[in-house]
Amino acid sequence: MLFSARFIAQAALATHIMMISSGAVAAEPISEKSPHRAGSAQTQSTDSKLTTIDPERFVVTTTVEADGKIVDRHRTIFFSGIGYNEIGQVSRFVNVFGDESVILLDRLTQVQCEIPQSQLLDLTMRAAGAAKQSEQATSLGIDAQPVRRGDNYAVSFGPFAYDLTTIEPPHSSMVNDFARFTDAALRLNVVRQQGMPPFARLALSQRIASDGRLPIETKMEVKRDGKATQFISRSEISAASESDVKQVETFATLLKMFQHVSLSEFPAQ
Repeated sequence: MLFSARFIAQAALATHIMMISSGAVAAEPISEKSPHRAGSAQTQSTDSKLTTIDPERFVVTTTVEADGKIVDRHRTIFFSGIGYNEIGQVSRFVNVFGDESVILLDRLTQVQCEIPQSQLLDLTMRAAGAAKQSEQATSLGIDAQPVRRGDNYAVSFGPFAYDLTTIEPPHSSMVNDFARFTDAALRLNVVRQQGMPPFARLALSQRIASDGRLPIETKMEVKRDGKATQFISRSEISAASESDVKQVETFATLLKMFQHVSLSEFPAQ
């Protein structure tokens, strides 16, 4: 079976997926009566900044907090529709998200692994099918339905609850690029058996993208054994700098240099 108990329990690793789309948990559980008015104020200021950003060259910087302490920070450079996601404080790992494939790079061992997008989609569908056959569809979030409340979207399943604050960017291409990156990153976690079941988050990502919006804050709460673990993730969208452009050029060079290995041979991120 694709989802072991250990796999499901690794909720903390899900914050790396929301690099993915700004991800995390709130200091309060999701409630239909919680409109998050502070998030709406942030939406207005962020919206005005986006009008000056080139949709072909922008950066999403995501900071993840747990109990008020920063536990992760990562950047994703979007350049001509391709997302370059740097993993970790020293950026040893870089994941390159393109239309046809995702390429994992490890600067330390100088290897790369390419996974076709079609394979990510196929394996995710197989995982969903296996979950349904084992009657885990509800507990793994396959049946979860996102709910919209103004600028906020919410979804919950099992012990997990999400509440996302979004904005409407001036360029639809930014929504498309970010949604493609988010979906591929979530499916990549299925292939690598990292994080938590992605189905509810996939549904949430697709709903947000279909409404033409971008997530800028994600609140996540995980309840297990009577204890709630909380995370909050915030994403800042900015214009790509000249150093970011040079970084992309460096990544292109690494793609030409690094040795190709299989996924099983690629180091754990």
